Amino acid sequence: MGSLRWPSTFVHDVHHCLLGLSFDLVDELELAIWHLDQLERSGYGRNSLPWKLFHADLIGQIQINALANRFPGDQRSFGINCAVMGLERGVLHELRNPS
Repeated sequence: MGSLRWPSTFVHDVHHCLLGLSFDLVDELELAIWHLDQLERSGYGRNSLPWKLFHADLIGQIQINALANRFPGDQRSFGINCAVMGLERGVLHELRNPS
């Protein structure tokens, strides 16, 4: 795990514990929504690039995991594709063209 990924993974995992959520996909979705709400409360609206990238990282990864039982091969490209194409098209692109 790269040093840039560790802090966000740590914060995410700690909130599983603080909010009493398991690591199954339903609880992952609940936590993803919670994180996105926090981002909006911090001033990053749904049309901002940070929100779109975080949305892809959270919700998009849940969709890939649920549909293909894996995570995106290249998270950076996946996030950019989702931000540019929209989440649904980015997810479909990743499912059809695994990194």
